[in-house]
Amino acid sequence: MNKIKYLNDGRKVVVIGEINSNESIVQEIFVTKDGDEIPSGERFTTKSLHDEPVMSYKDKRQKDLERSLDAIEERIKQARGKEKQALSELKRTEAICSFPRAVKHRMTKESLAVLNSLLNGTIEYVVHDTFSIKPPVPFKDAISYFEGYHDNRRFDGIKLISLYGKSNGDLSYQINRYSDGSGSSSRIFPFNDWDSAIAKIKEIALASIEKGYFSATDYIACKNMGITFTKAIKKSLKKKYFDDMEETNSKHQQDEKKRDDSIKLKTAELNEAFAES
Repeated sequence: MNKIKYLNDGRKVVVIGEINSNESIVQEIFVTKDGDEIPSGERFTTKSLHDEPVMSYKDKRQKDLERSLDAIEERIKQARGKEKQALSELKRTEAICSFPRAVKHRMTKESLAVLNSLLNGTIEYVVHDTFSIKPPVPFKDAISYFEGYHDNRRFDGIKLISLYGKSNGDLSYQINRYSDGSGSSSRIFPFNDWDSAIAKIKEIALASIEKGYFSATDYIACKNMGITFTKAIKKSLKKKYFDDMEETNSKHQQDEKKRDDSIKLKTAELNEAFAES
């Protein structure tokens, strides 16, 4: 039976024969895709054979250094991660600690008055910050939740209102659909009088116009609330709405033509299919 040996570089070989006490004829062993080990390739001579795979001191030292470097890099990575977490925690603590001071020094009298009215239940109107323009809603209607419809409609509770604050002292309010905080939610702006609520709606409308979201329905809603715009804004909106209508009408005409052409083609195909030979 041929002996299995290993070369200095780790290759596995089979000893074919010995030339003398120092030199042998060998053939390298390869592994097939099925995992079988077979001698293959050109036979060659060698003077260095080992009973098991070996590694030079240089290679071993290099691998030891590589492992050490990997360990150092991992420790550096972990240290950086801990540093980021520490900085994040510091930032969070600083924000929490600075918020009361910011509220005290930066909150306006108007914001404080709204908060006080909200806590006392004397808010008159609520403006919802939604995608489309809506008129102010009486506070009691905005916070009331009802179950059922029509004659079976009954009061079921007060919706949850959440107060949010930023480290710069700004306060904002969020109202949920249900009293337990579940369901959808939207930002609201509470006001003590109708004119302030309408002024906020105009502010929202102008921002929507700036972003290109202001629809013709929004414009009509604003007009019904007595909100006016400059002549330049009205001219720009009118042009946009009419251009949109023309584009929509043109698309409908194209769709109708495609439908008519399709009907004509189908009619011709059916007439041809039922034509008497």
